[in-house]
Amino acid sequence: MKINNVIQGVRQLFLDTAPIIYYVENHPNYYQLTEAIFDGIDEGLLLGVTSTITLSECLVHPYKLGLIALAQDFIDLIVYGENINFILIDEDIGKLAAQIKSKV
Repeated sequence: MKINNVIQGVRQLFLDTAPIIYYVENHPNYYQLTEAIFDGIDEGLLLGVTSTITLSECLVHPYKLGLIALAQDFIDLIVYGENINFILIDEDIGKLAAQIKSKV
C-alpha cells in the first residue's frame, strides 16, 4: 500500500519523533515514506502537528555528537516549518495527556 493512499483525505497529522528523524537524516529505508508526508505538508495539503517533546527527542543525538547543523535542521523543521503547528507542552496539557492515556 502506498503512503499517499493511506493519508488521502487526512488534513492533520501528528509528527512523531521517528518519522521526523527518518526524513531529516535521509534514512535509506524510510526516507521515501516520510518524503511523501512532508511533501504533502510543504504543498499545504497536510498540517503537521508536533510538540516540544518531539523536538527534545530529535535533538538528543545531534547534541550528544556535537552535530550543531543537524540539530538546527531539526529545529528549523519542527519549530519554524511551514504548515507545521508546534505545540508547547505546559503543565495542564501534561496532566490532560496523562488522564487521556490512563483511560486507554
